[in-house]
Amino acid sequence: MRTMILLCVSVFAVLISFGYSLQWYLQANALHSSIEDAVAKLNGNGTYITYDALEKSGFPSRVEVSMINPRFKG
Repeated sequence: MRTMILLCVSVFAVLISFGYSLQWYLQANALHSSIEDAVAKLNGNGTYITYDALEKSGFPSRVEVSMINPRFKG
């Protein structure tokens, strides 16, 4: 009986961890896509904002997307 309870608690903990990780990943991807869309919209017909990469970080406490080497032309 004690083994069954321990197994159930362990499975529950794994499922909660997986769910949180998946939620963080989906939010980070949504933010990444939003930034790409915003830059594309701002650029319009010309190229005013460029960057080398967008980098996702902050797991597990926050979602952060950093623009690597941004360049602005005006």
